Amino acid sequence: MIERRAFLPGLRVETAPQGSMLGPGASAHWLPPRLRLRPDGDGVLIAGTVLHRLVGNDFTGVLEVGRADDAMADGDGAWVLEGRTLRRVPDGAGPEGAWERLLADASTTYAVERRPATVLAALPDGARRELGPAGLDPVVDAAGRVAWVQAGGQWVVDGKAVALAPGAEGVPIGLDDDGRGYLARATGVTAIEPDGSIAWSFGPEGIVPGPDGSVLTAHDVDFTPPDVGRPVAWRLIAPDLMWGGEGARGPGVLVRISTGEVTDPAPSRLEGWWPLAARDWQVDRTGGVHLTLAGPDGVHVVTIRG
Repeated sequence: MIERRAFLPGLRVETAPQGSMLGPGASAHWLPPRLRLRPDGDGVLIAGTVLHRLVGNDFTGVLEVGRADDAMADGDGAWVLEGRTLRRVPDGAGPEGAWERLLADASTTYAVERRPATVLAALPDGARRELGPAGLDPVVDAAGRVAWVQAGGQWVVDGKAVALAPGAEGVPIGLDDDGRGYLARATGVTAIEPDGSIAWSFGPEGIVPGPDGSVLTAHDVDFTPPDVGRPVAWRLIAPDLMWGGEGARGPGVLVRISTGEVTDPAPSRLEGWWPLAARDWQVDRTGGVHLTLAGPDGVHVVTIRG
């Protein structure tokens, strides 16, 4: 199930057109901003130099922070990561370290260092906990349990490892109260049980606002891919538009579903809706998976439940 959660009108950032040696440049499109949530599902939307605070189903205020490569709501303020420098807005600096990202449990915010070892540091005092070798991607649940994927296909929760089932692959993005882990792959998410088996998997191939408050994916439309003479990866970008992308090979193909009309190459600017990359989707303590959709009239936050 996918449902709309919140909407922020007027926030629009467009990708820069990309050149290609193989032909015309790739089409520009809307760039979805990052959403960063605590386990209760509340948090911030990072948009340029400001954070838009999300509480429940509403955006409730704005916090000016300057540049923010990562951020996490913390009381009336927020912890902000700028490069490797950590600070709390509005009232002070954080501990020094080669910080790369921020995490949170129900009461504490953490900074993550991934070189020369993977370290979790509680804020504001900076008390450090070494998790393992360099390069891990840890996640934290509401109770403070820490999980990551270990080399060899092992799912580790607070030091206890189980083998991941075949097909359970990706970057960890969350851990819910029932002990399910969530792994992001290219365009979707896989939920895994505490024993490493797959609970459910979802690959939408495009997510767009539909009529009457609905949310649509490519699985909800009747579309037969046309033969365009080359392989493309199809994605729903509007209720009546499919885009066939070629990545670095330049522009893709646009197809109007209702008429079958093909535009090849696609226009230099695509007016549809674009989801946040799956590795930046956020998981709350109940197992809701939250992401942003950027489009011509603003940003939607939507929630996936398995």
